[in-house]
Amino acid sequence: MKTQEQRSRFAVSYPEGGAFLVASLVGQYIIEKYGVTGKSSVEAAFNSSDYGFHPLVPTHLGVDGMDHDTDANILWRLDPEQNIKIVRDPLDCFAVCYLSDLKRHPELTFENFFSGQAGLIRYRIFEDNIRDVNWGEIISYENLVDNPESVITRILHRCIGELNNDGVDLSVVDVVIEKSQIKNLRESENMGYDDSVGISKSVFTEEQIESILPYLS
Repeated sequence: MKTQEQRSRFAVSYPEGGAFLVASLVGQYIIEKYGVTGKSSVEAAFNSSDYGFHPLVPTHLGVDGMDHDTDANILWRLDPEQNIKIVRDPLDCFAVCYLSDLKRHPELTFENFFSGQAGLIRYRIFEDNIRDVNWGEIISYENLVDNPESVITRILHRCIGELNNDGVDLSVVDVVIEKSQIKNLRESENMGYDDSVGISKSVFTEEQIESILPYLS
């Protein structure tokens, strides 16, 4: 089963903003639906053309020092239907990035992180890079976590090939939701995972959050 044209889709987010989570969910669907073995979920999404899907490429556009092959210049040249933007609360993105940097640099302070290359500077670079991109789909990370059935189905319809007559199997979507435990990422669950909604509230003080907010408006 092949897609018509096999035009890749790009899942784009700020670092820790959900691009790889989205790719993983699509890959888990393909693994469950078609019995794929020997591939991670992200690899399955990236190599999905054999199963009637457009390949899904997760990317942070290189602003985190990775994935230099994909940048905003590529997105500008694509049809909007190929571009999927995932929007997560930047406070939560900052919190996870800060915790990651803190493991490598235990002396790192909040002030140095936020004013440094991995904080506000990187956020502004990313936002500038995507400013003129035409998006076919904009996904709220928080809505994905709160309403995974409808949002995952929407994403799959965006990725499925025109010649794929299988459609989206909602029973498989249910399996992916259960196995991925994505509902545990809801803020009400208060699990404290990096992917949890609202993790910034357990990482930053109220004063630190208040100091960040003016730069995000």
